[in-house]
Amino acid sequence: MTKEEYIKKCGGRTSKDLSANQILSYFIEGNGGIENRVSAIRIKQGRCFGVDIDRAKGIAMLRQAFDLDKILEVHFIEGEGVIQGEESLPAPHFLMKFRKS
Repeated sequence: MTKEEYIKKCGGRTSKDLSANQILSYFIEGNGGIENRVSAIRIKQGRCFGVDIDRAKGIAMLRQAFDLDKILEVHFIEGEGVIQGEESLPAPHFLMKFRKS
């Protein structure tokens, strides 16, 4: 389904008329590729590996992926590993970024 068809199906005129759940559903239904689907599922779950995902940031980035045909990657950063020198490791968190073309 194209973005335009999905927007019309949801009763909107532009992507700004879509709710957060409609943006999530678009990608979870398999539109926009597997990477965006996995990212949308993680954002919808809201919590993974005992760490909360920033839903507001995730929805905003998914909306941008929808509008600009980008691929959103959501990576879990464990925050553990080998310490080199005096470098401190961050607490476990999720990194959300767009794939470079």
